[in-house]
This record gives sequence, C-alpha cells and structure tokens, in this order.
Amino acid sequence: LPTTMGTGSENTKFAVITDSRTHTKKIVWKIGDLAICDPELTHGSPKRLIAATGMDAFAHAAEAMTVKEYNPMTEVLGVEAIKRISKYLPIAYNESTNEEAMYNMMVASNMAGLALTNNGCNIGHACAEEIGAAFNIPHGICCAWGLPETMAHAVKNKYPQVQLIADAFSIKYDQQDSPEVVGEKVADGIRQFIKKLDIKPMSEYGIDREKLMNLADLVMQNHAFFNLPIPMSKEEVREFLGRMYDTY
Repeated sequence: LPTTMGTGSENTKFAVITDSRTHTKKIVWKIGDLAICDPELTHGSPKRLIAATGMDAFAHAAEAMTVKEYNPMTEVLGVEAIKRISKYLPIAYNESTNEEAMYNMMVASNMAGLALTNNGCNIGHACAEEIGAAFNIPHGICCAWGLPETMAHAVKNKYPQVQLIADAFSIKYDQQDSPEVVGEKVADGIRQFIKKLDIKPMSEYGIDREKLMNLADLVMQNHAFFNLPIPMSKEEVREFLGRMYDTY
C-alpha cells in the first residue's frame, strides 16, 4: 500500500537500499503479489515529500521513454503519466487534500512505475542514486536535478520520444527546430516546472561542484548507466554532472 504518490515502487521490480558505510545505493530485485493504491493514504503529505516523489515519477516516465531499448507500451504509459503530472503535481503540491489531484498523481505514479519496469531508467537516475547516497539528499530531489540535462542529452538519438515528452508536457517548439533546440526547450520547461515546486539548487544543499563531478566512477557503475541511448565516457559523465550543477 503506497503512502506517497511518486515512486511507483508498488509495481516495479526494484527496491533500493542505502549502504550507510559506503554511501552508495544498491538494487534489490523483487516482485510483489498485490498492490493496493489508495490516494487517501497520501492526503496531507508534506509539500517537500509531494515535490520529491512527484518528480521521481516524472523522471521514471521520461527516462524510461528515452533509454536505448524501445517499447511502445512504455511510450503509452509514459506519455499519459507525464500529462497527469504536468497538470496535477502543482495542484497536489499546494493542496495536499485535493482528491482529484492526489488521485491522478497516484495513477500517474503507478503508470510511471510500470514504464520504469518495462525499460529501466537513464543517466538521470544513475546520477540521482549516487548523489542521494553521497550527500544524503532525497532521491526525488536528485531526480529533479538530473531530468532536464537527461532530456537535452537523450534528444541526440531519441528525438521522436523527446518530442512526445514535449507534447505531453505542453512545451511549445517549431517543427523546423533542430533536435538540440527541442531538447533544450524541454530541459528549460522542466527547470521552470521544478522551480514552482520550490526545489532548491545543489549549491543550497551544500554540494561542492568538484565533489559532485568526482562521482563519475560510481555513476558509470550504476545499473541505470547501462541503459543509456548514447554511451558516455568518464569525462562526458563529469561534464554532465557539471551541467546539472550549473544549469539549475
């Protein structure tokens, strides 16, 4: 019985544990027999929890759509989840007892969790899991930081999927725009959305930029790293982490 409307863990094949000695996160593979999703269990959730778990769901949907493997069911689930999140997450954030908003976020979370189970996640999650463990920051906040740059990177060879994400999120672009321009418009749209949820930049969490970039080796060992649509070198991962820090 999930008590947040973000992670979708009730129907994924993943559970995550943090090793407090090594400050790393590990995946436990699991499949439950039954999930009961009652949005009333989320009513009255703290705003910071709604913001973090809601952005985790957003990241599940968008990242699953842009990994190296293609799955049409993932697109269907991801697009619908993003549509609901873009409309209802800001409402849920400001009105945690709004029945319509909390219901739709629970549904979106479940859909995004299924999309994640189908395809896995992208570079954003590979970074988020290592950042969260290293600096003791909520996972969904780290996912929010990683999602814009993930979309800007994925558009290089997942342009149709990033277009679908733009459309689901009501981000305007011109048909003659290059993939890179569309990717940056999507990234910037997500950044503006995150700001409405009062998610602070990394610097305000006391994260040092160089220490962040030094997580590159751990990011490259993360399970999600092997789903990337475009392989990345260590230097490219360091640059990606640096852009995450600089652009939000």
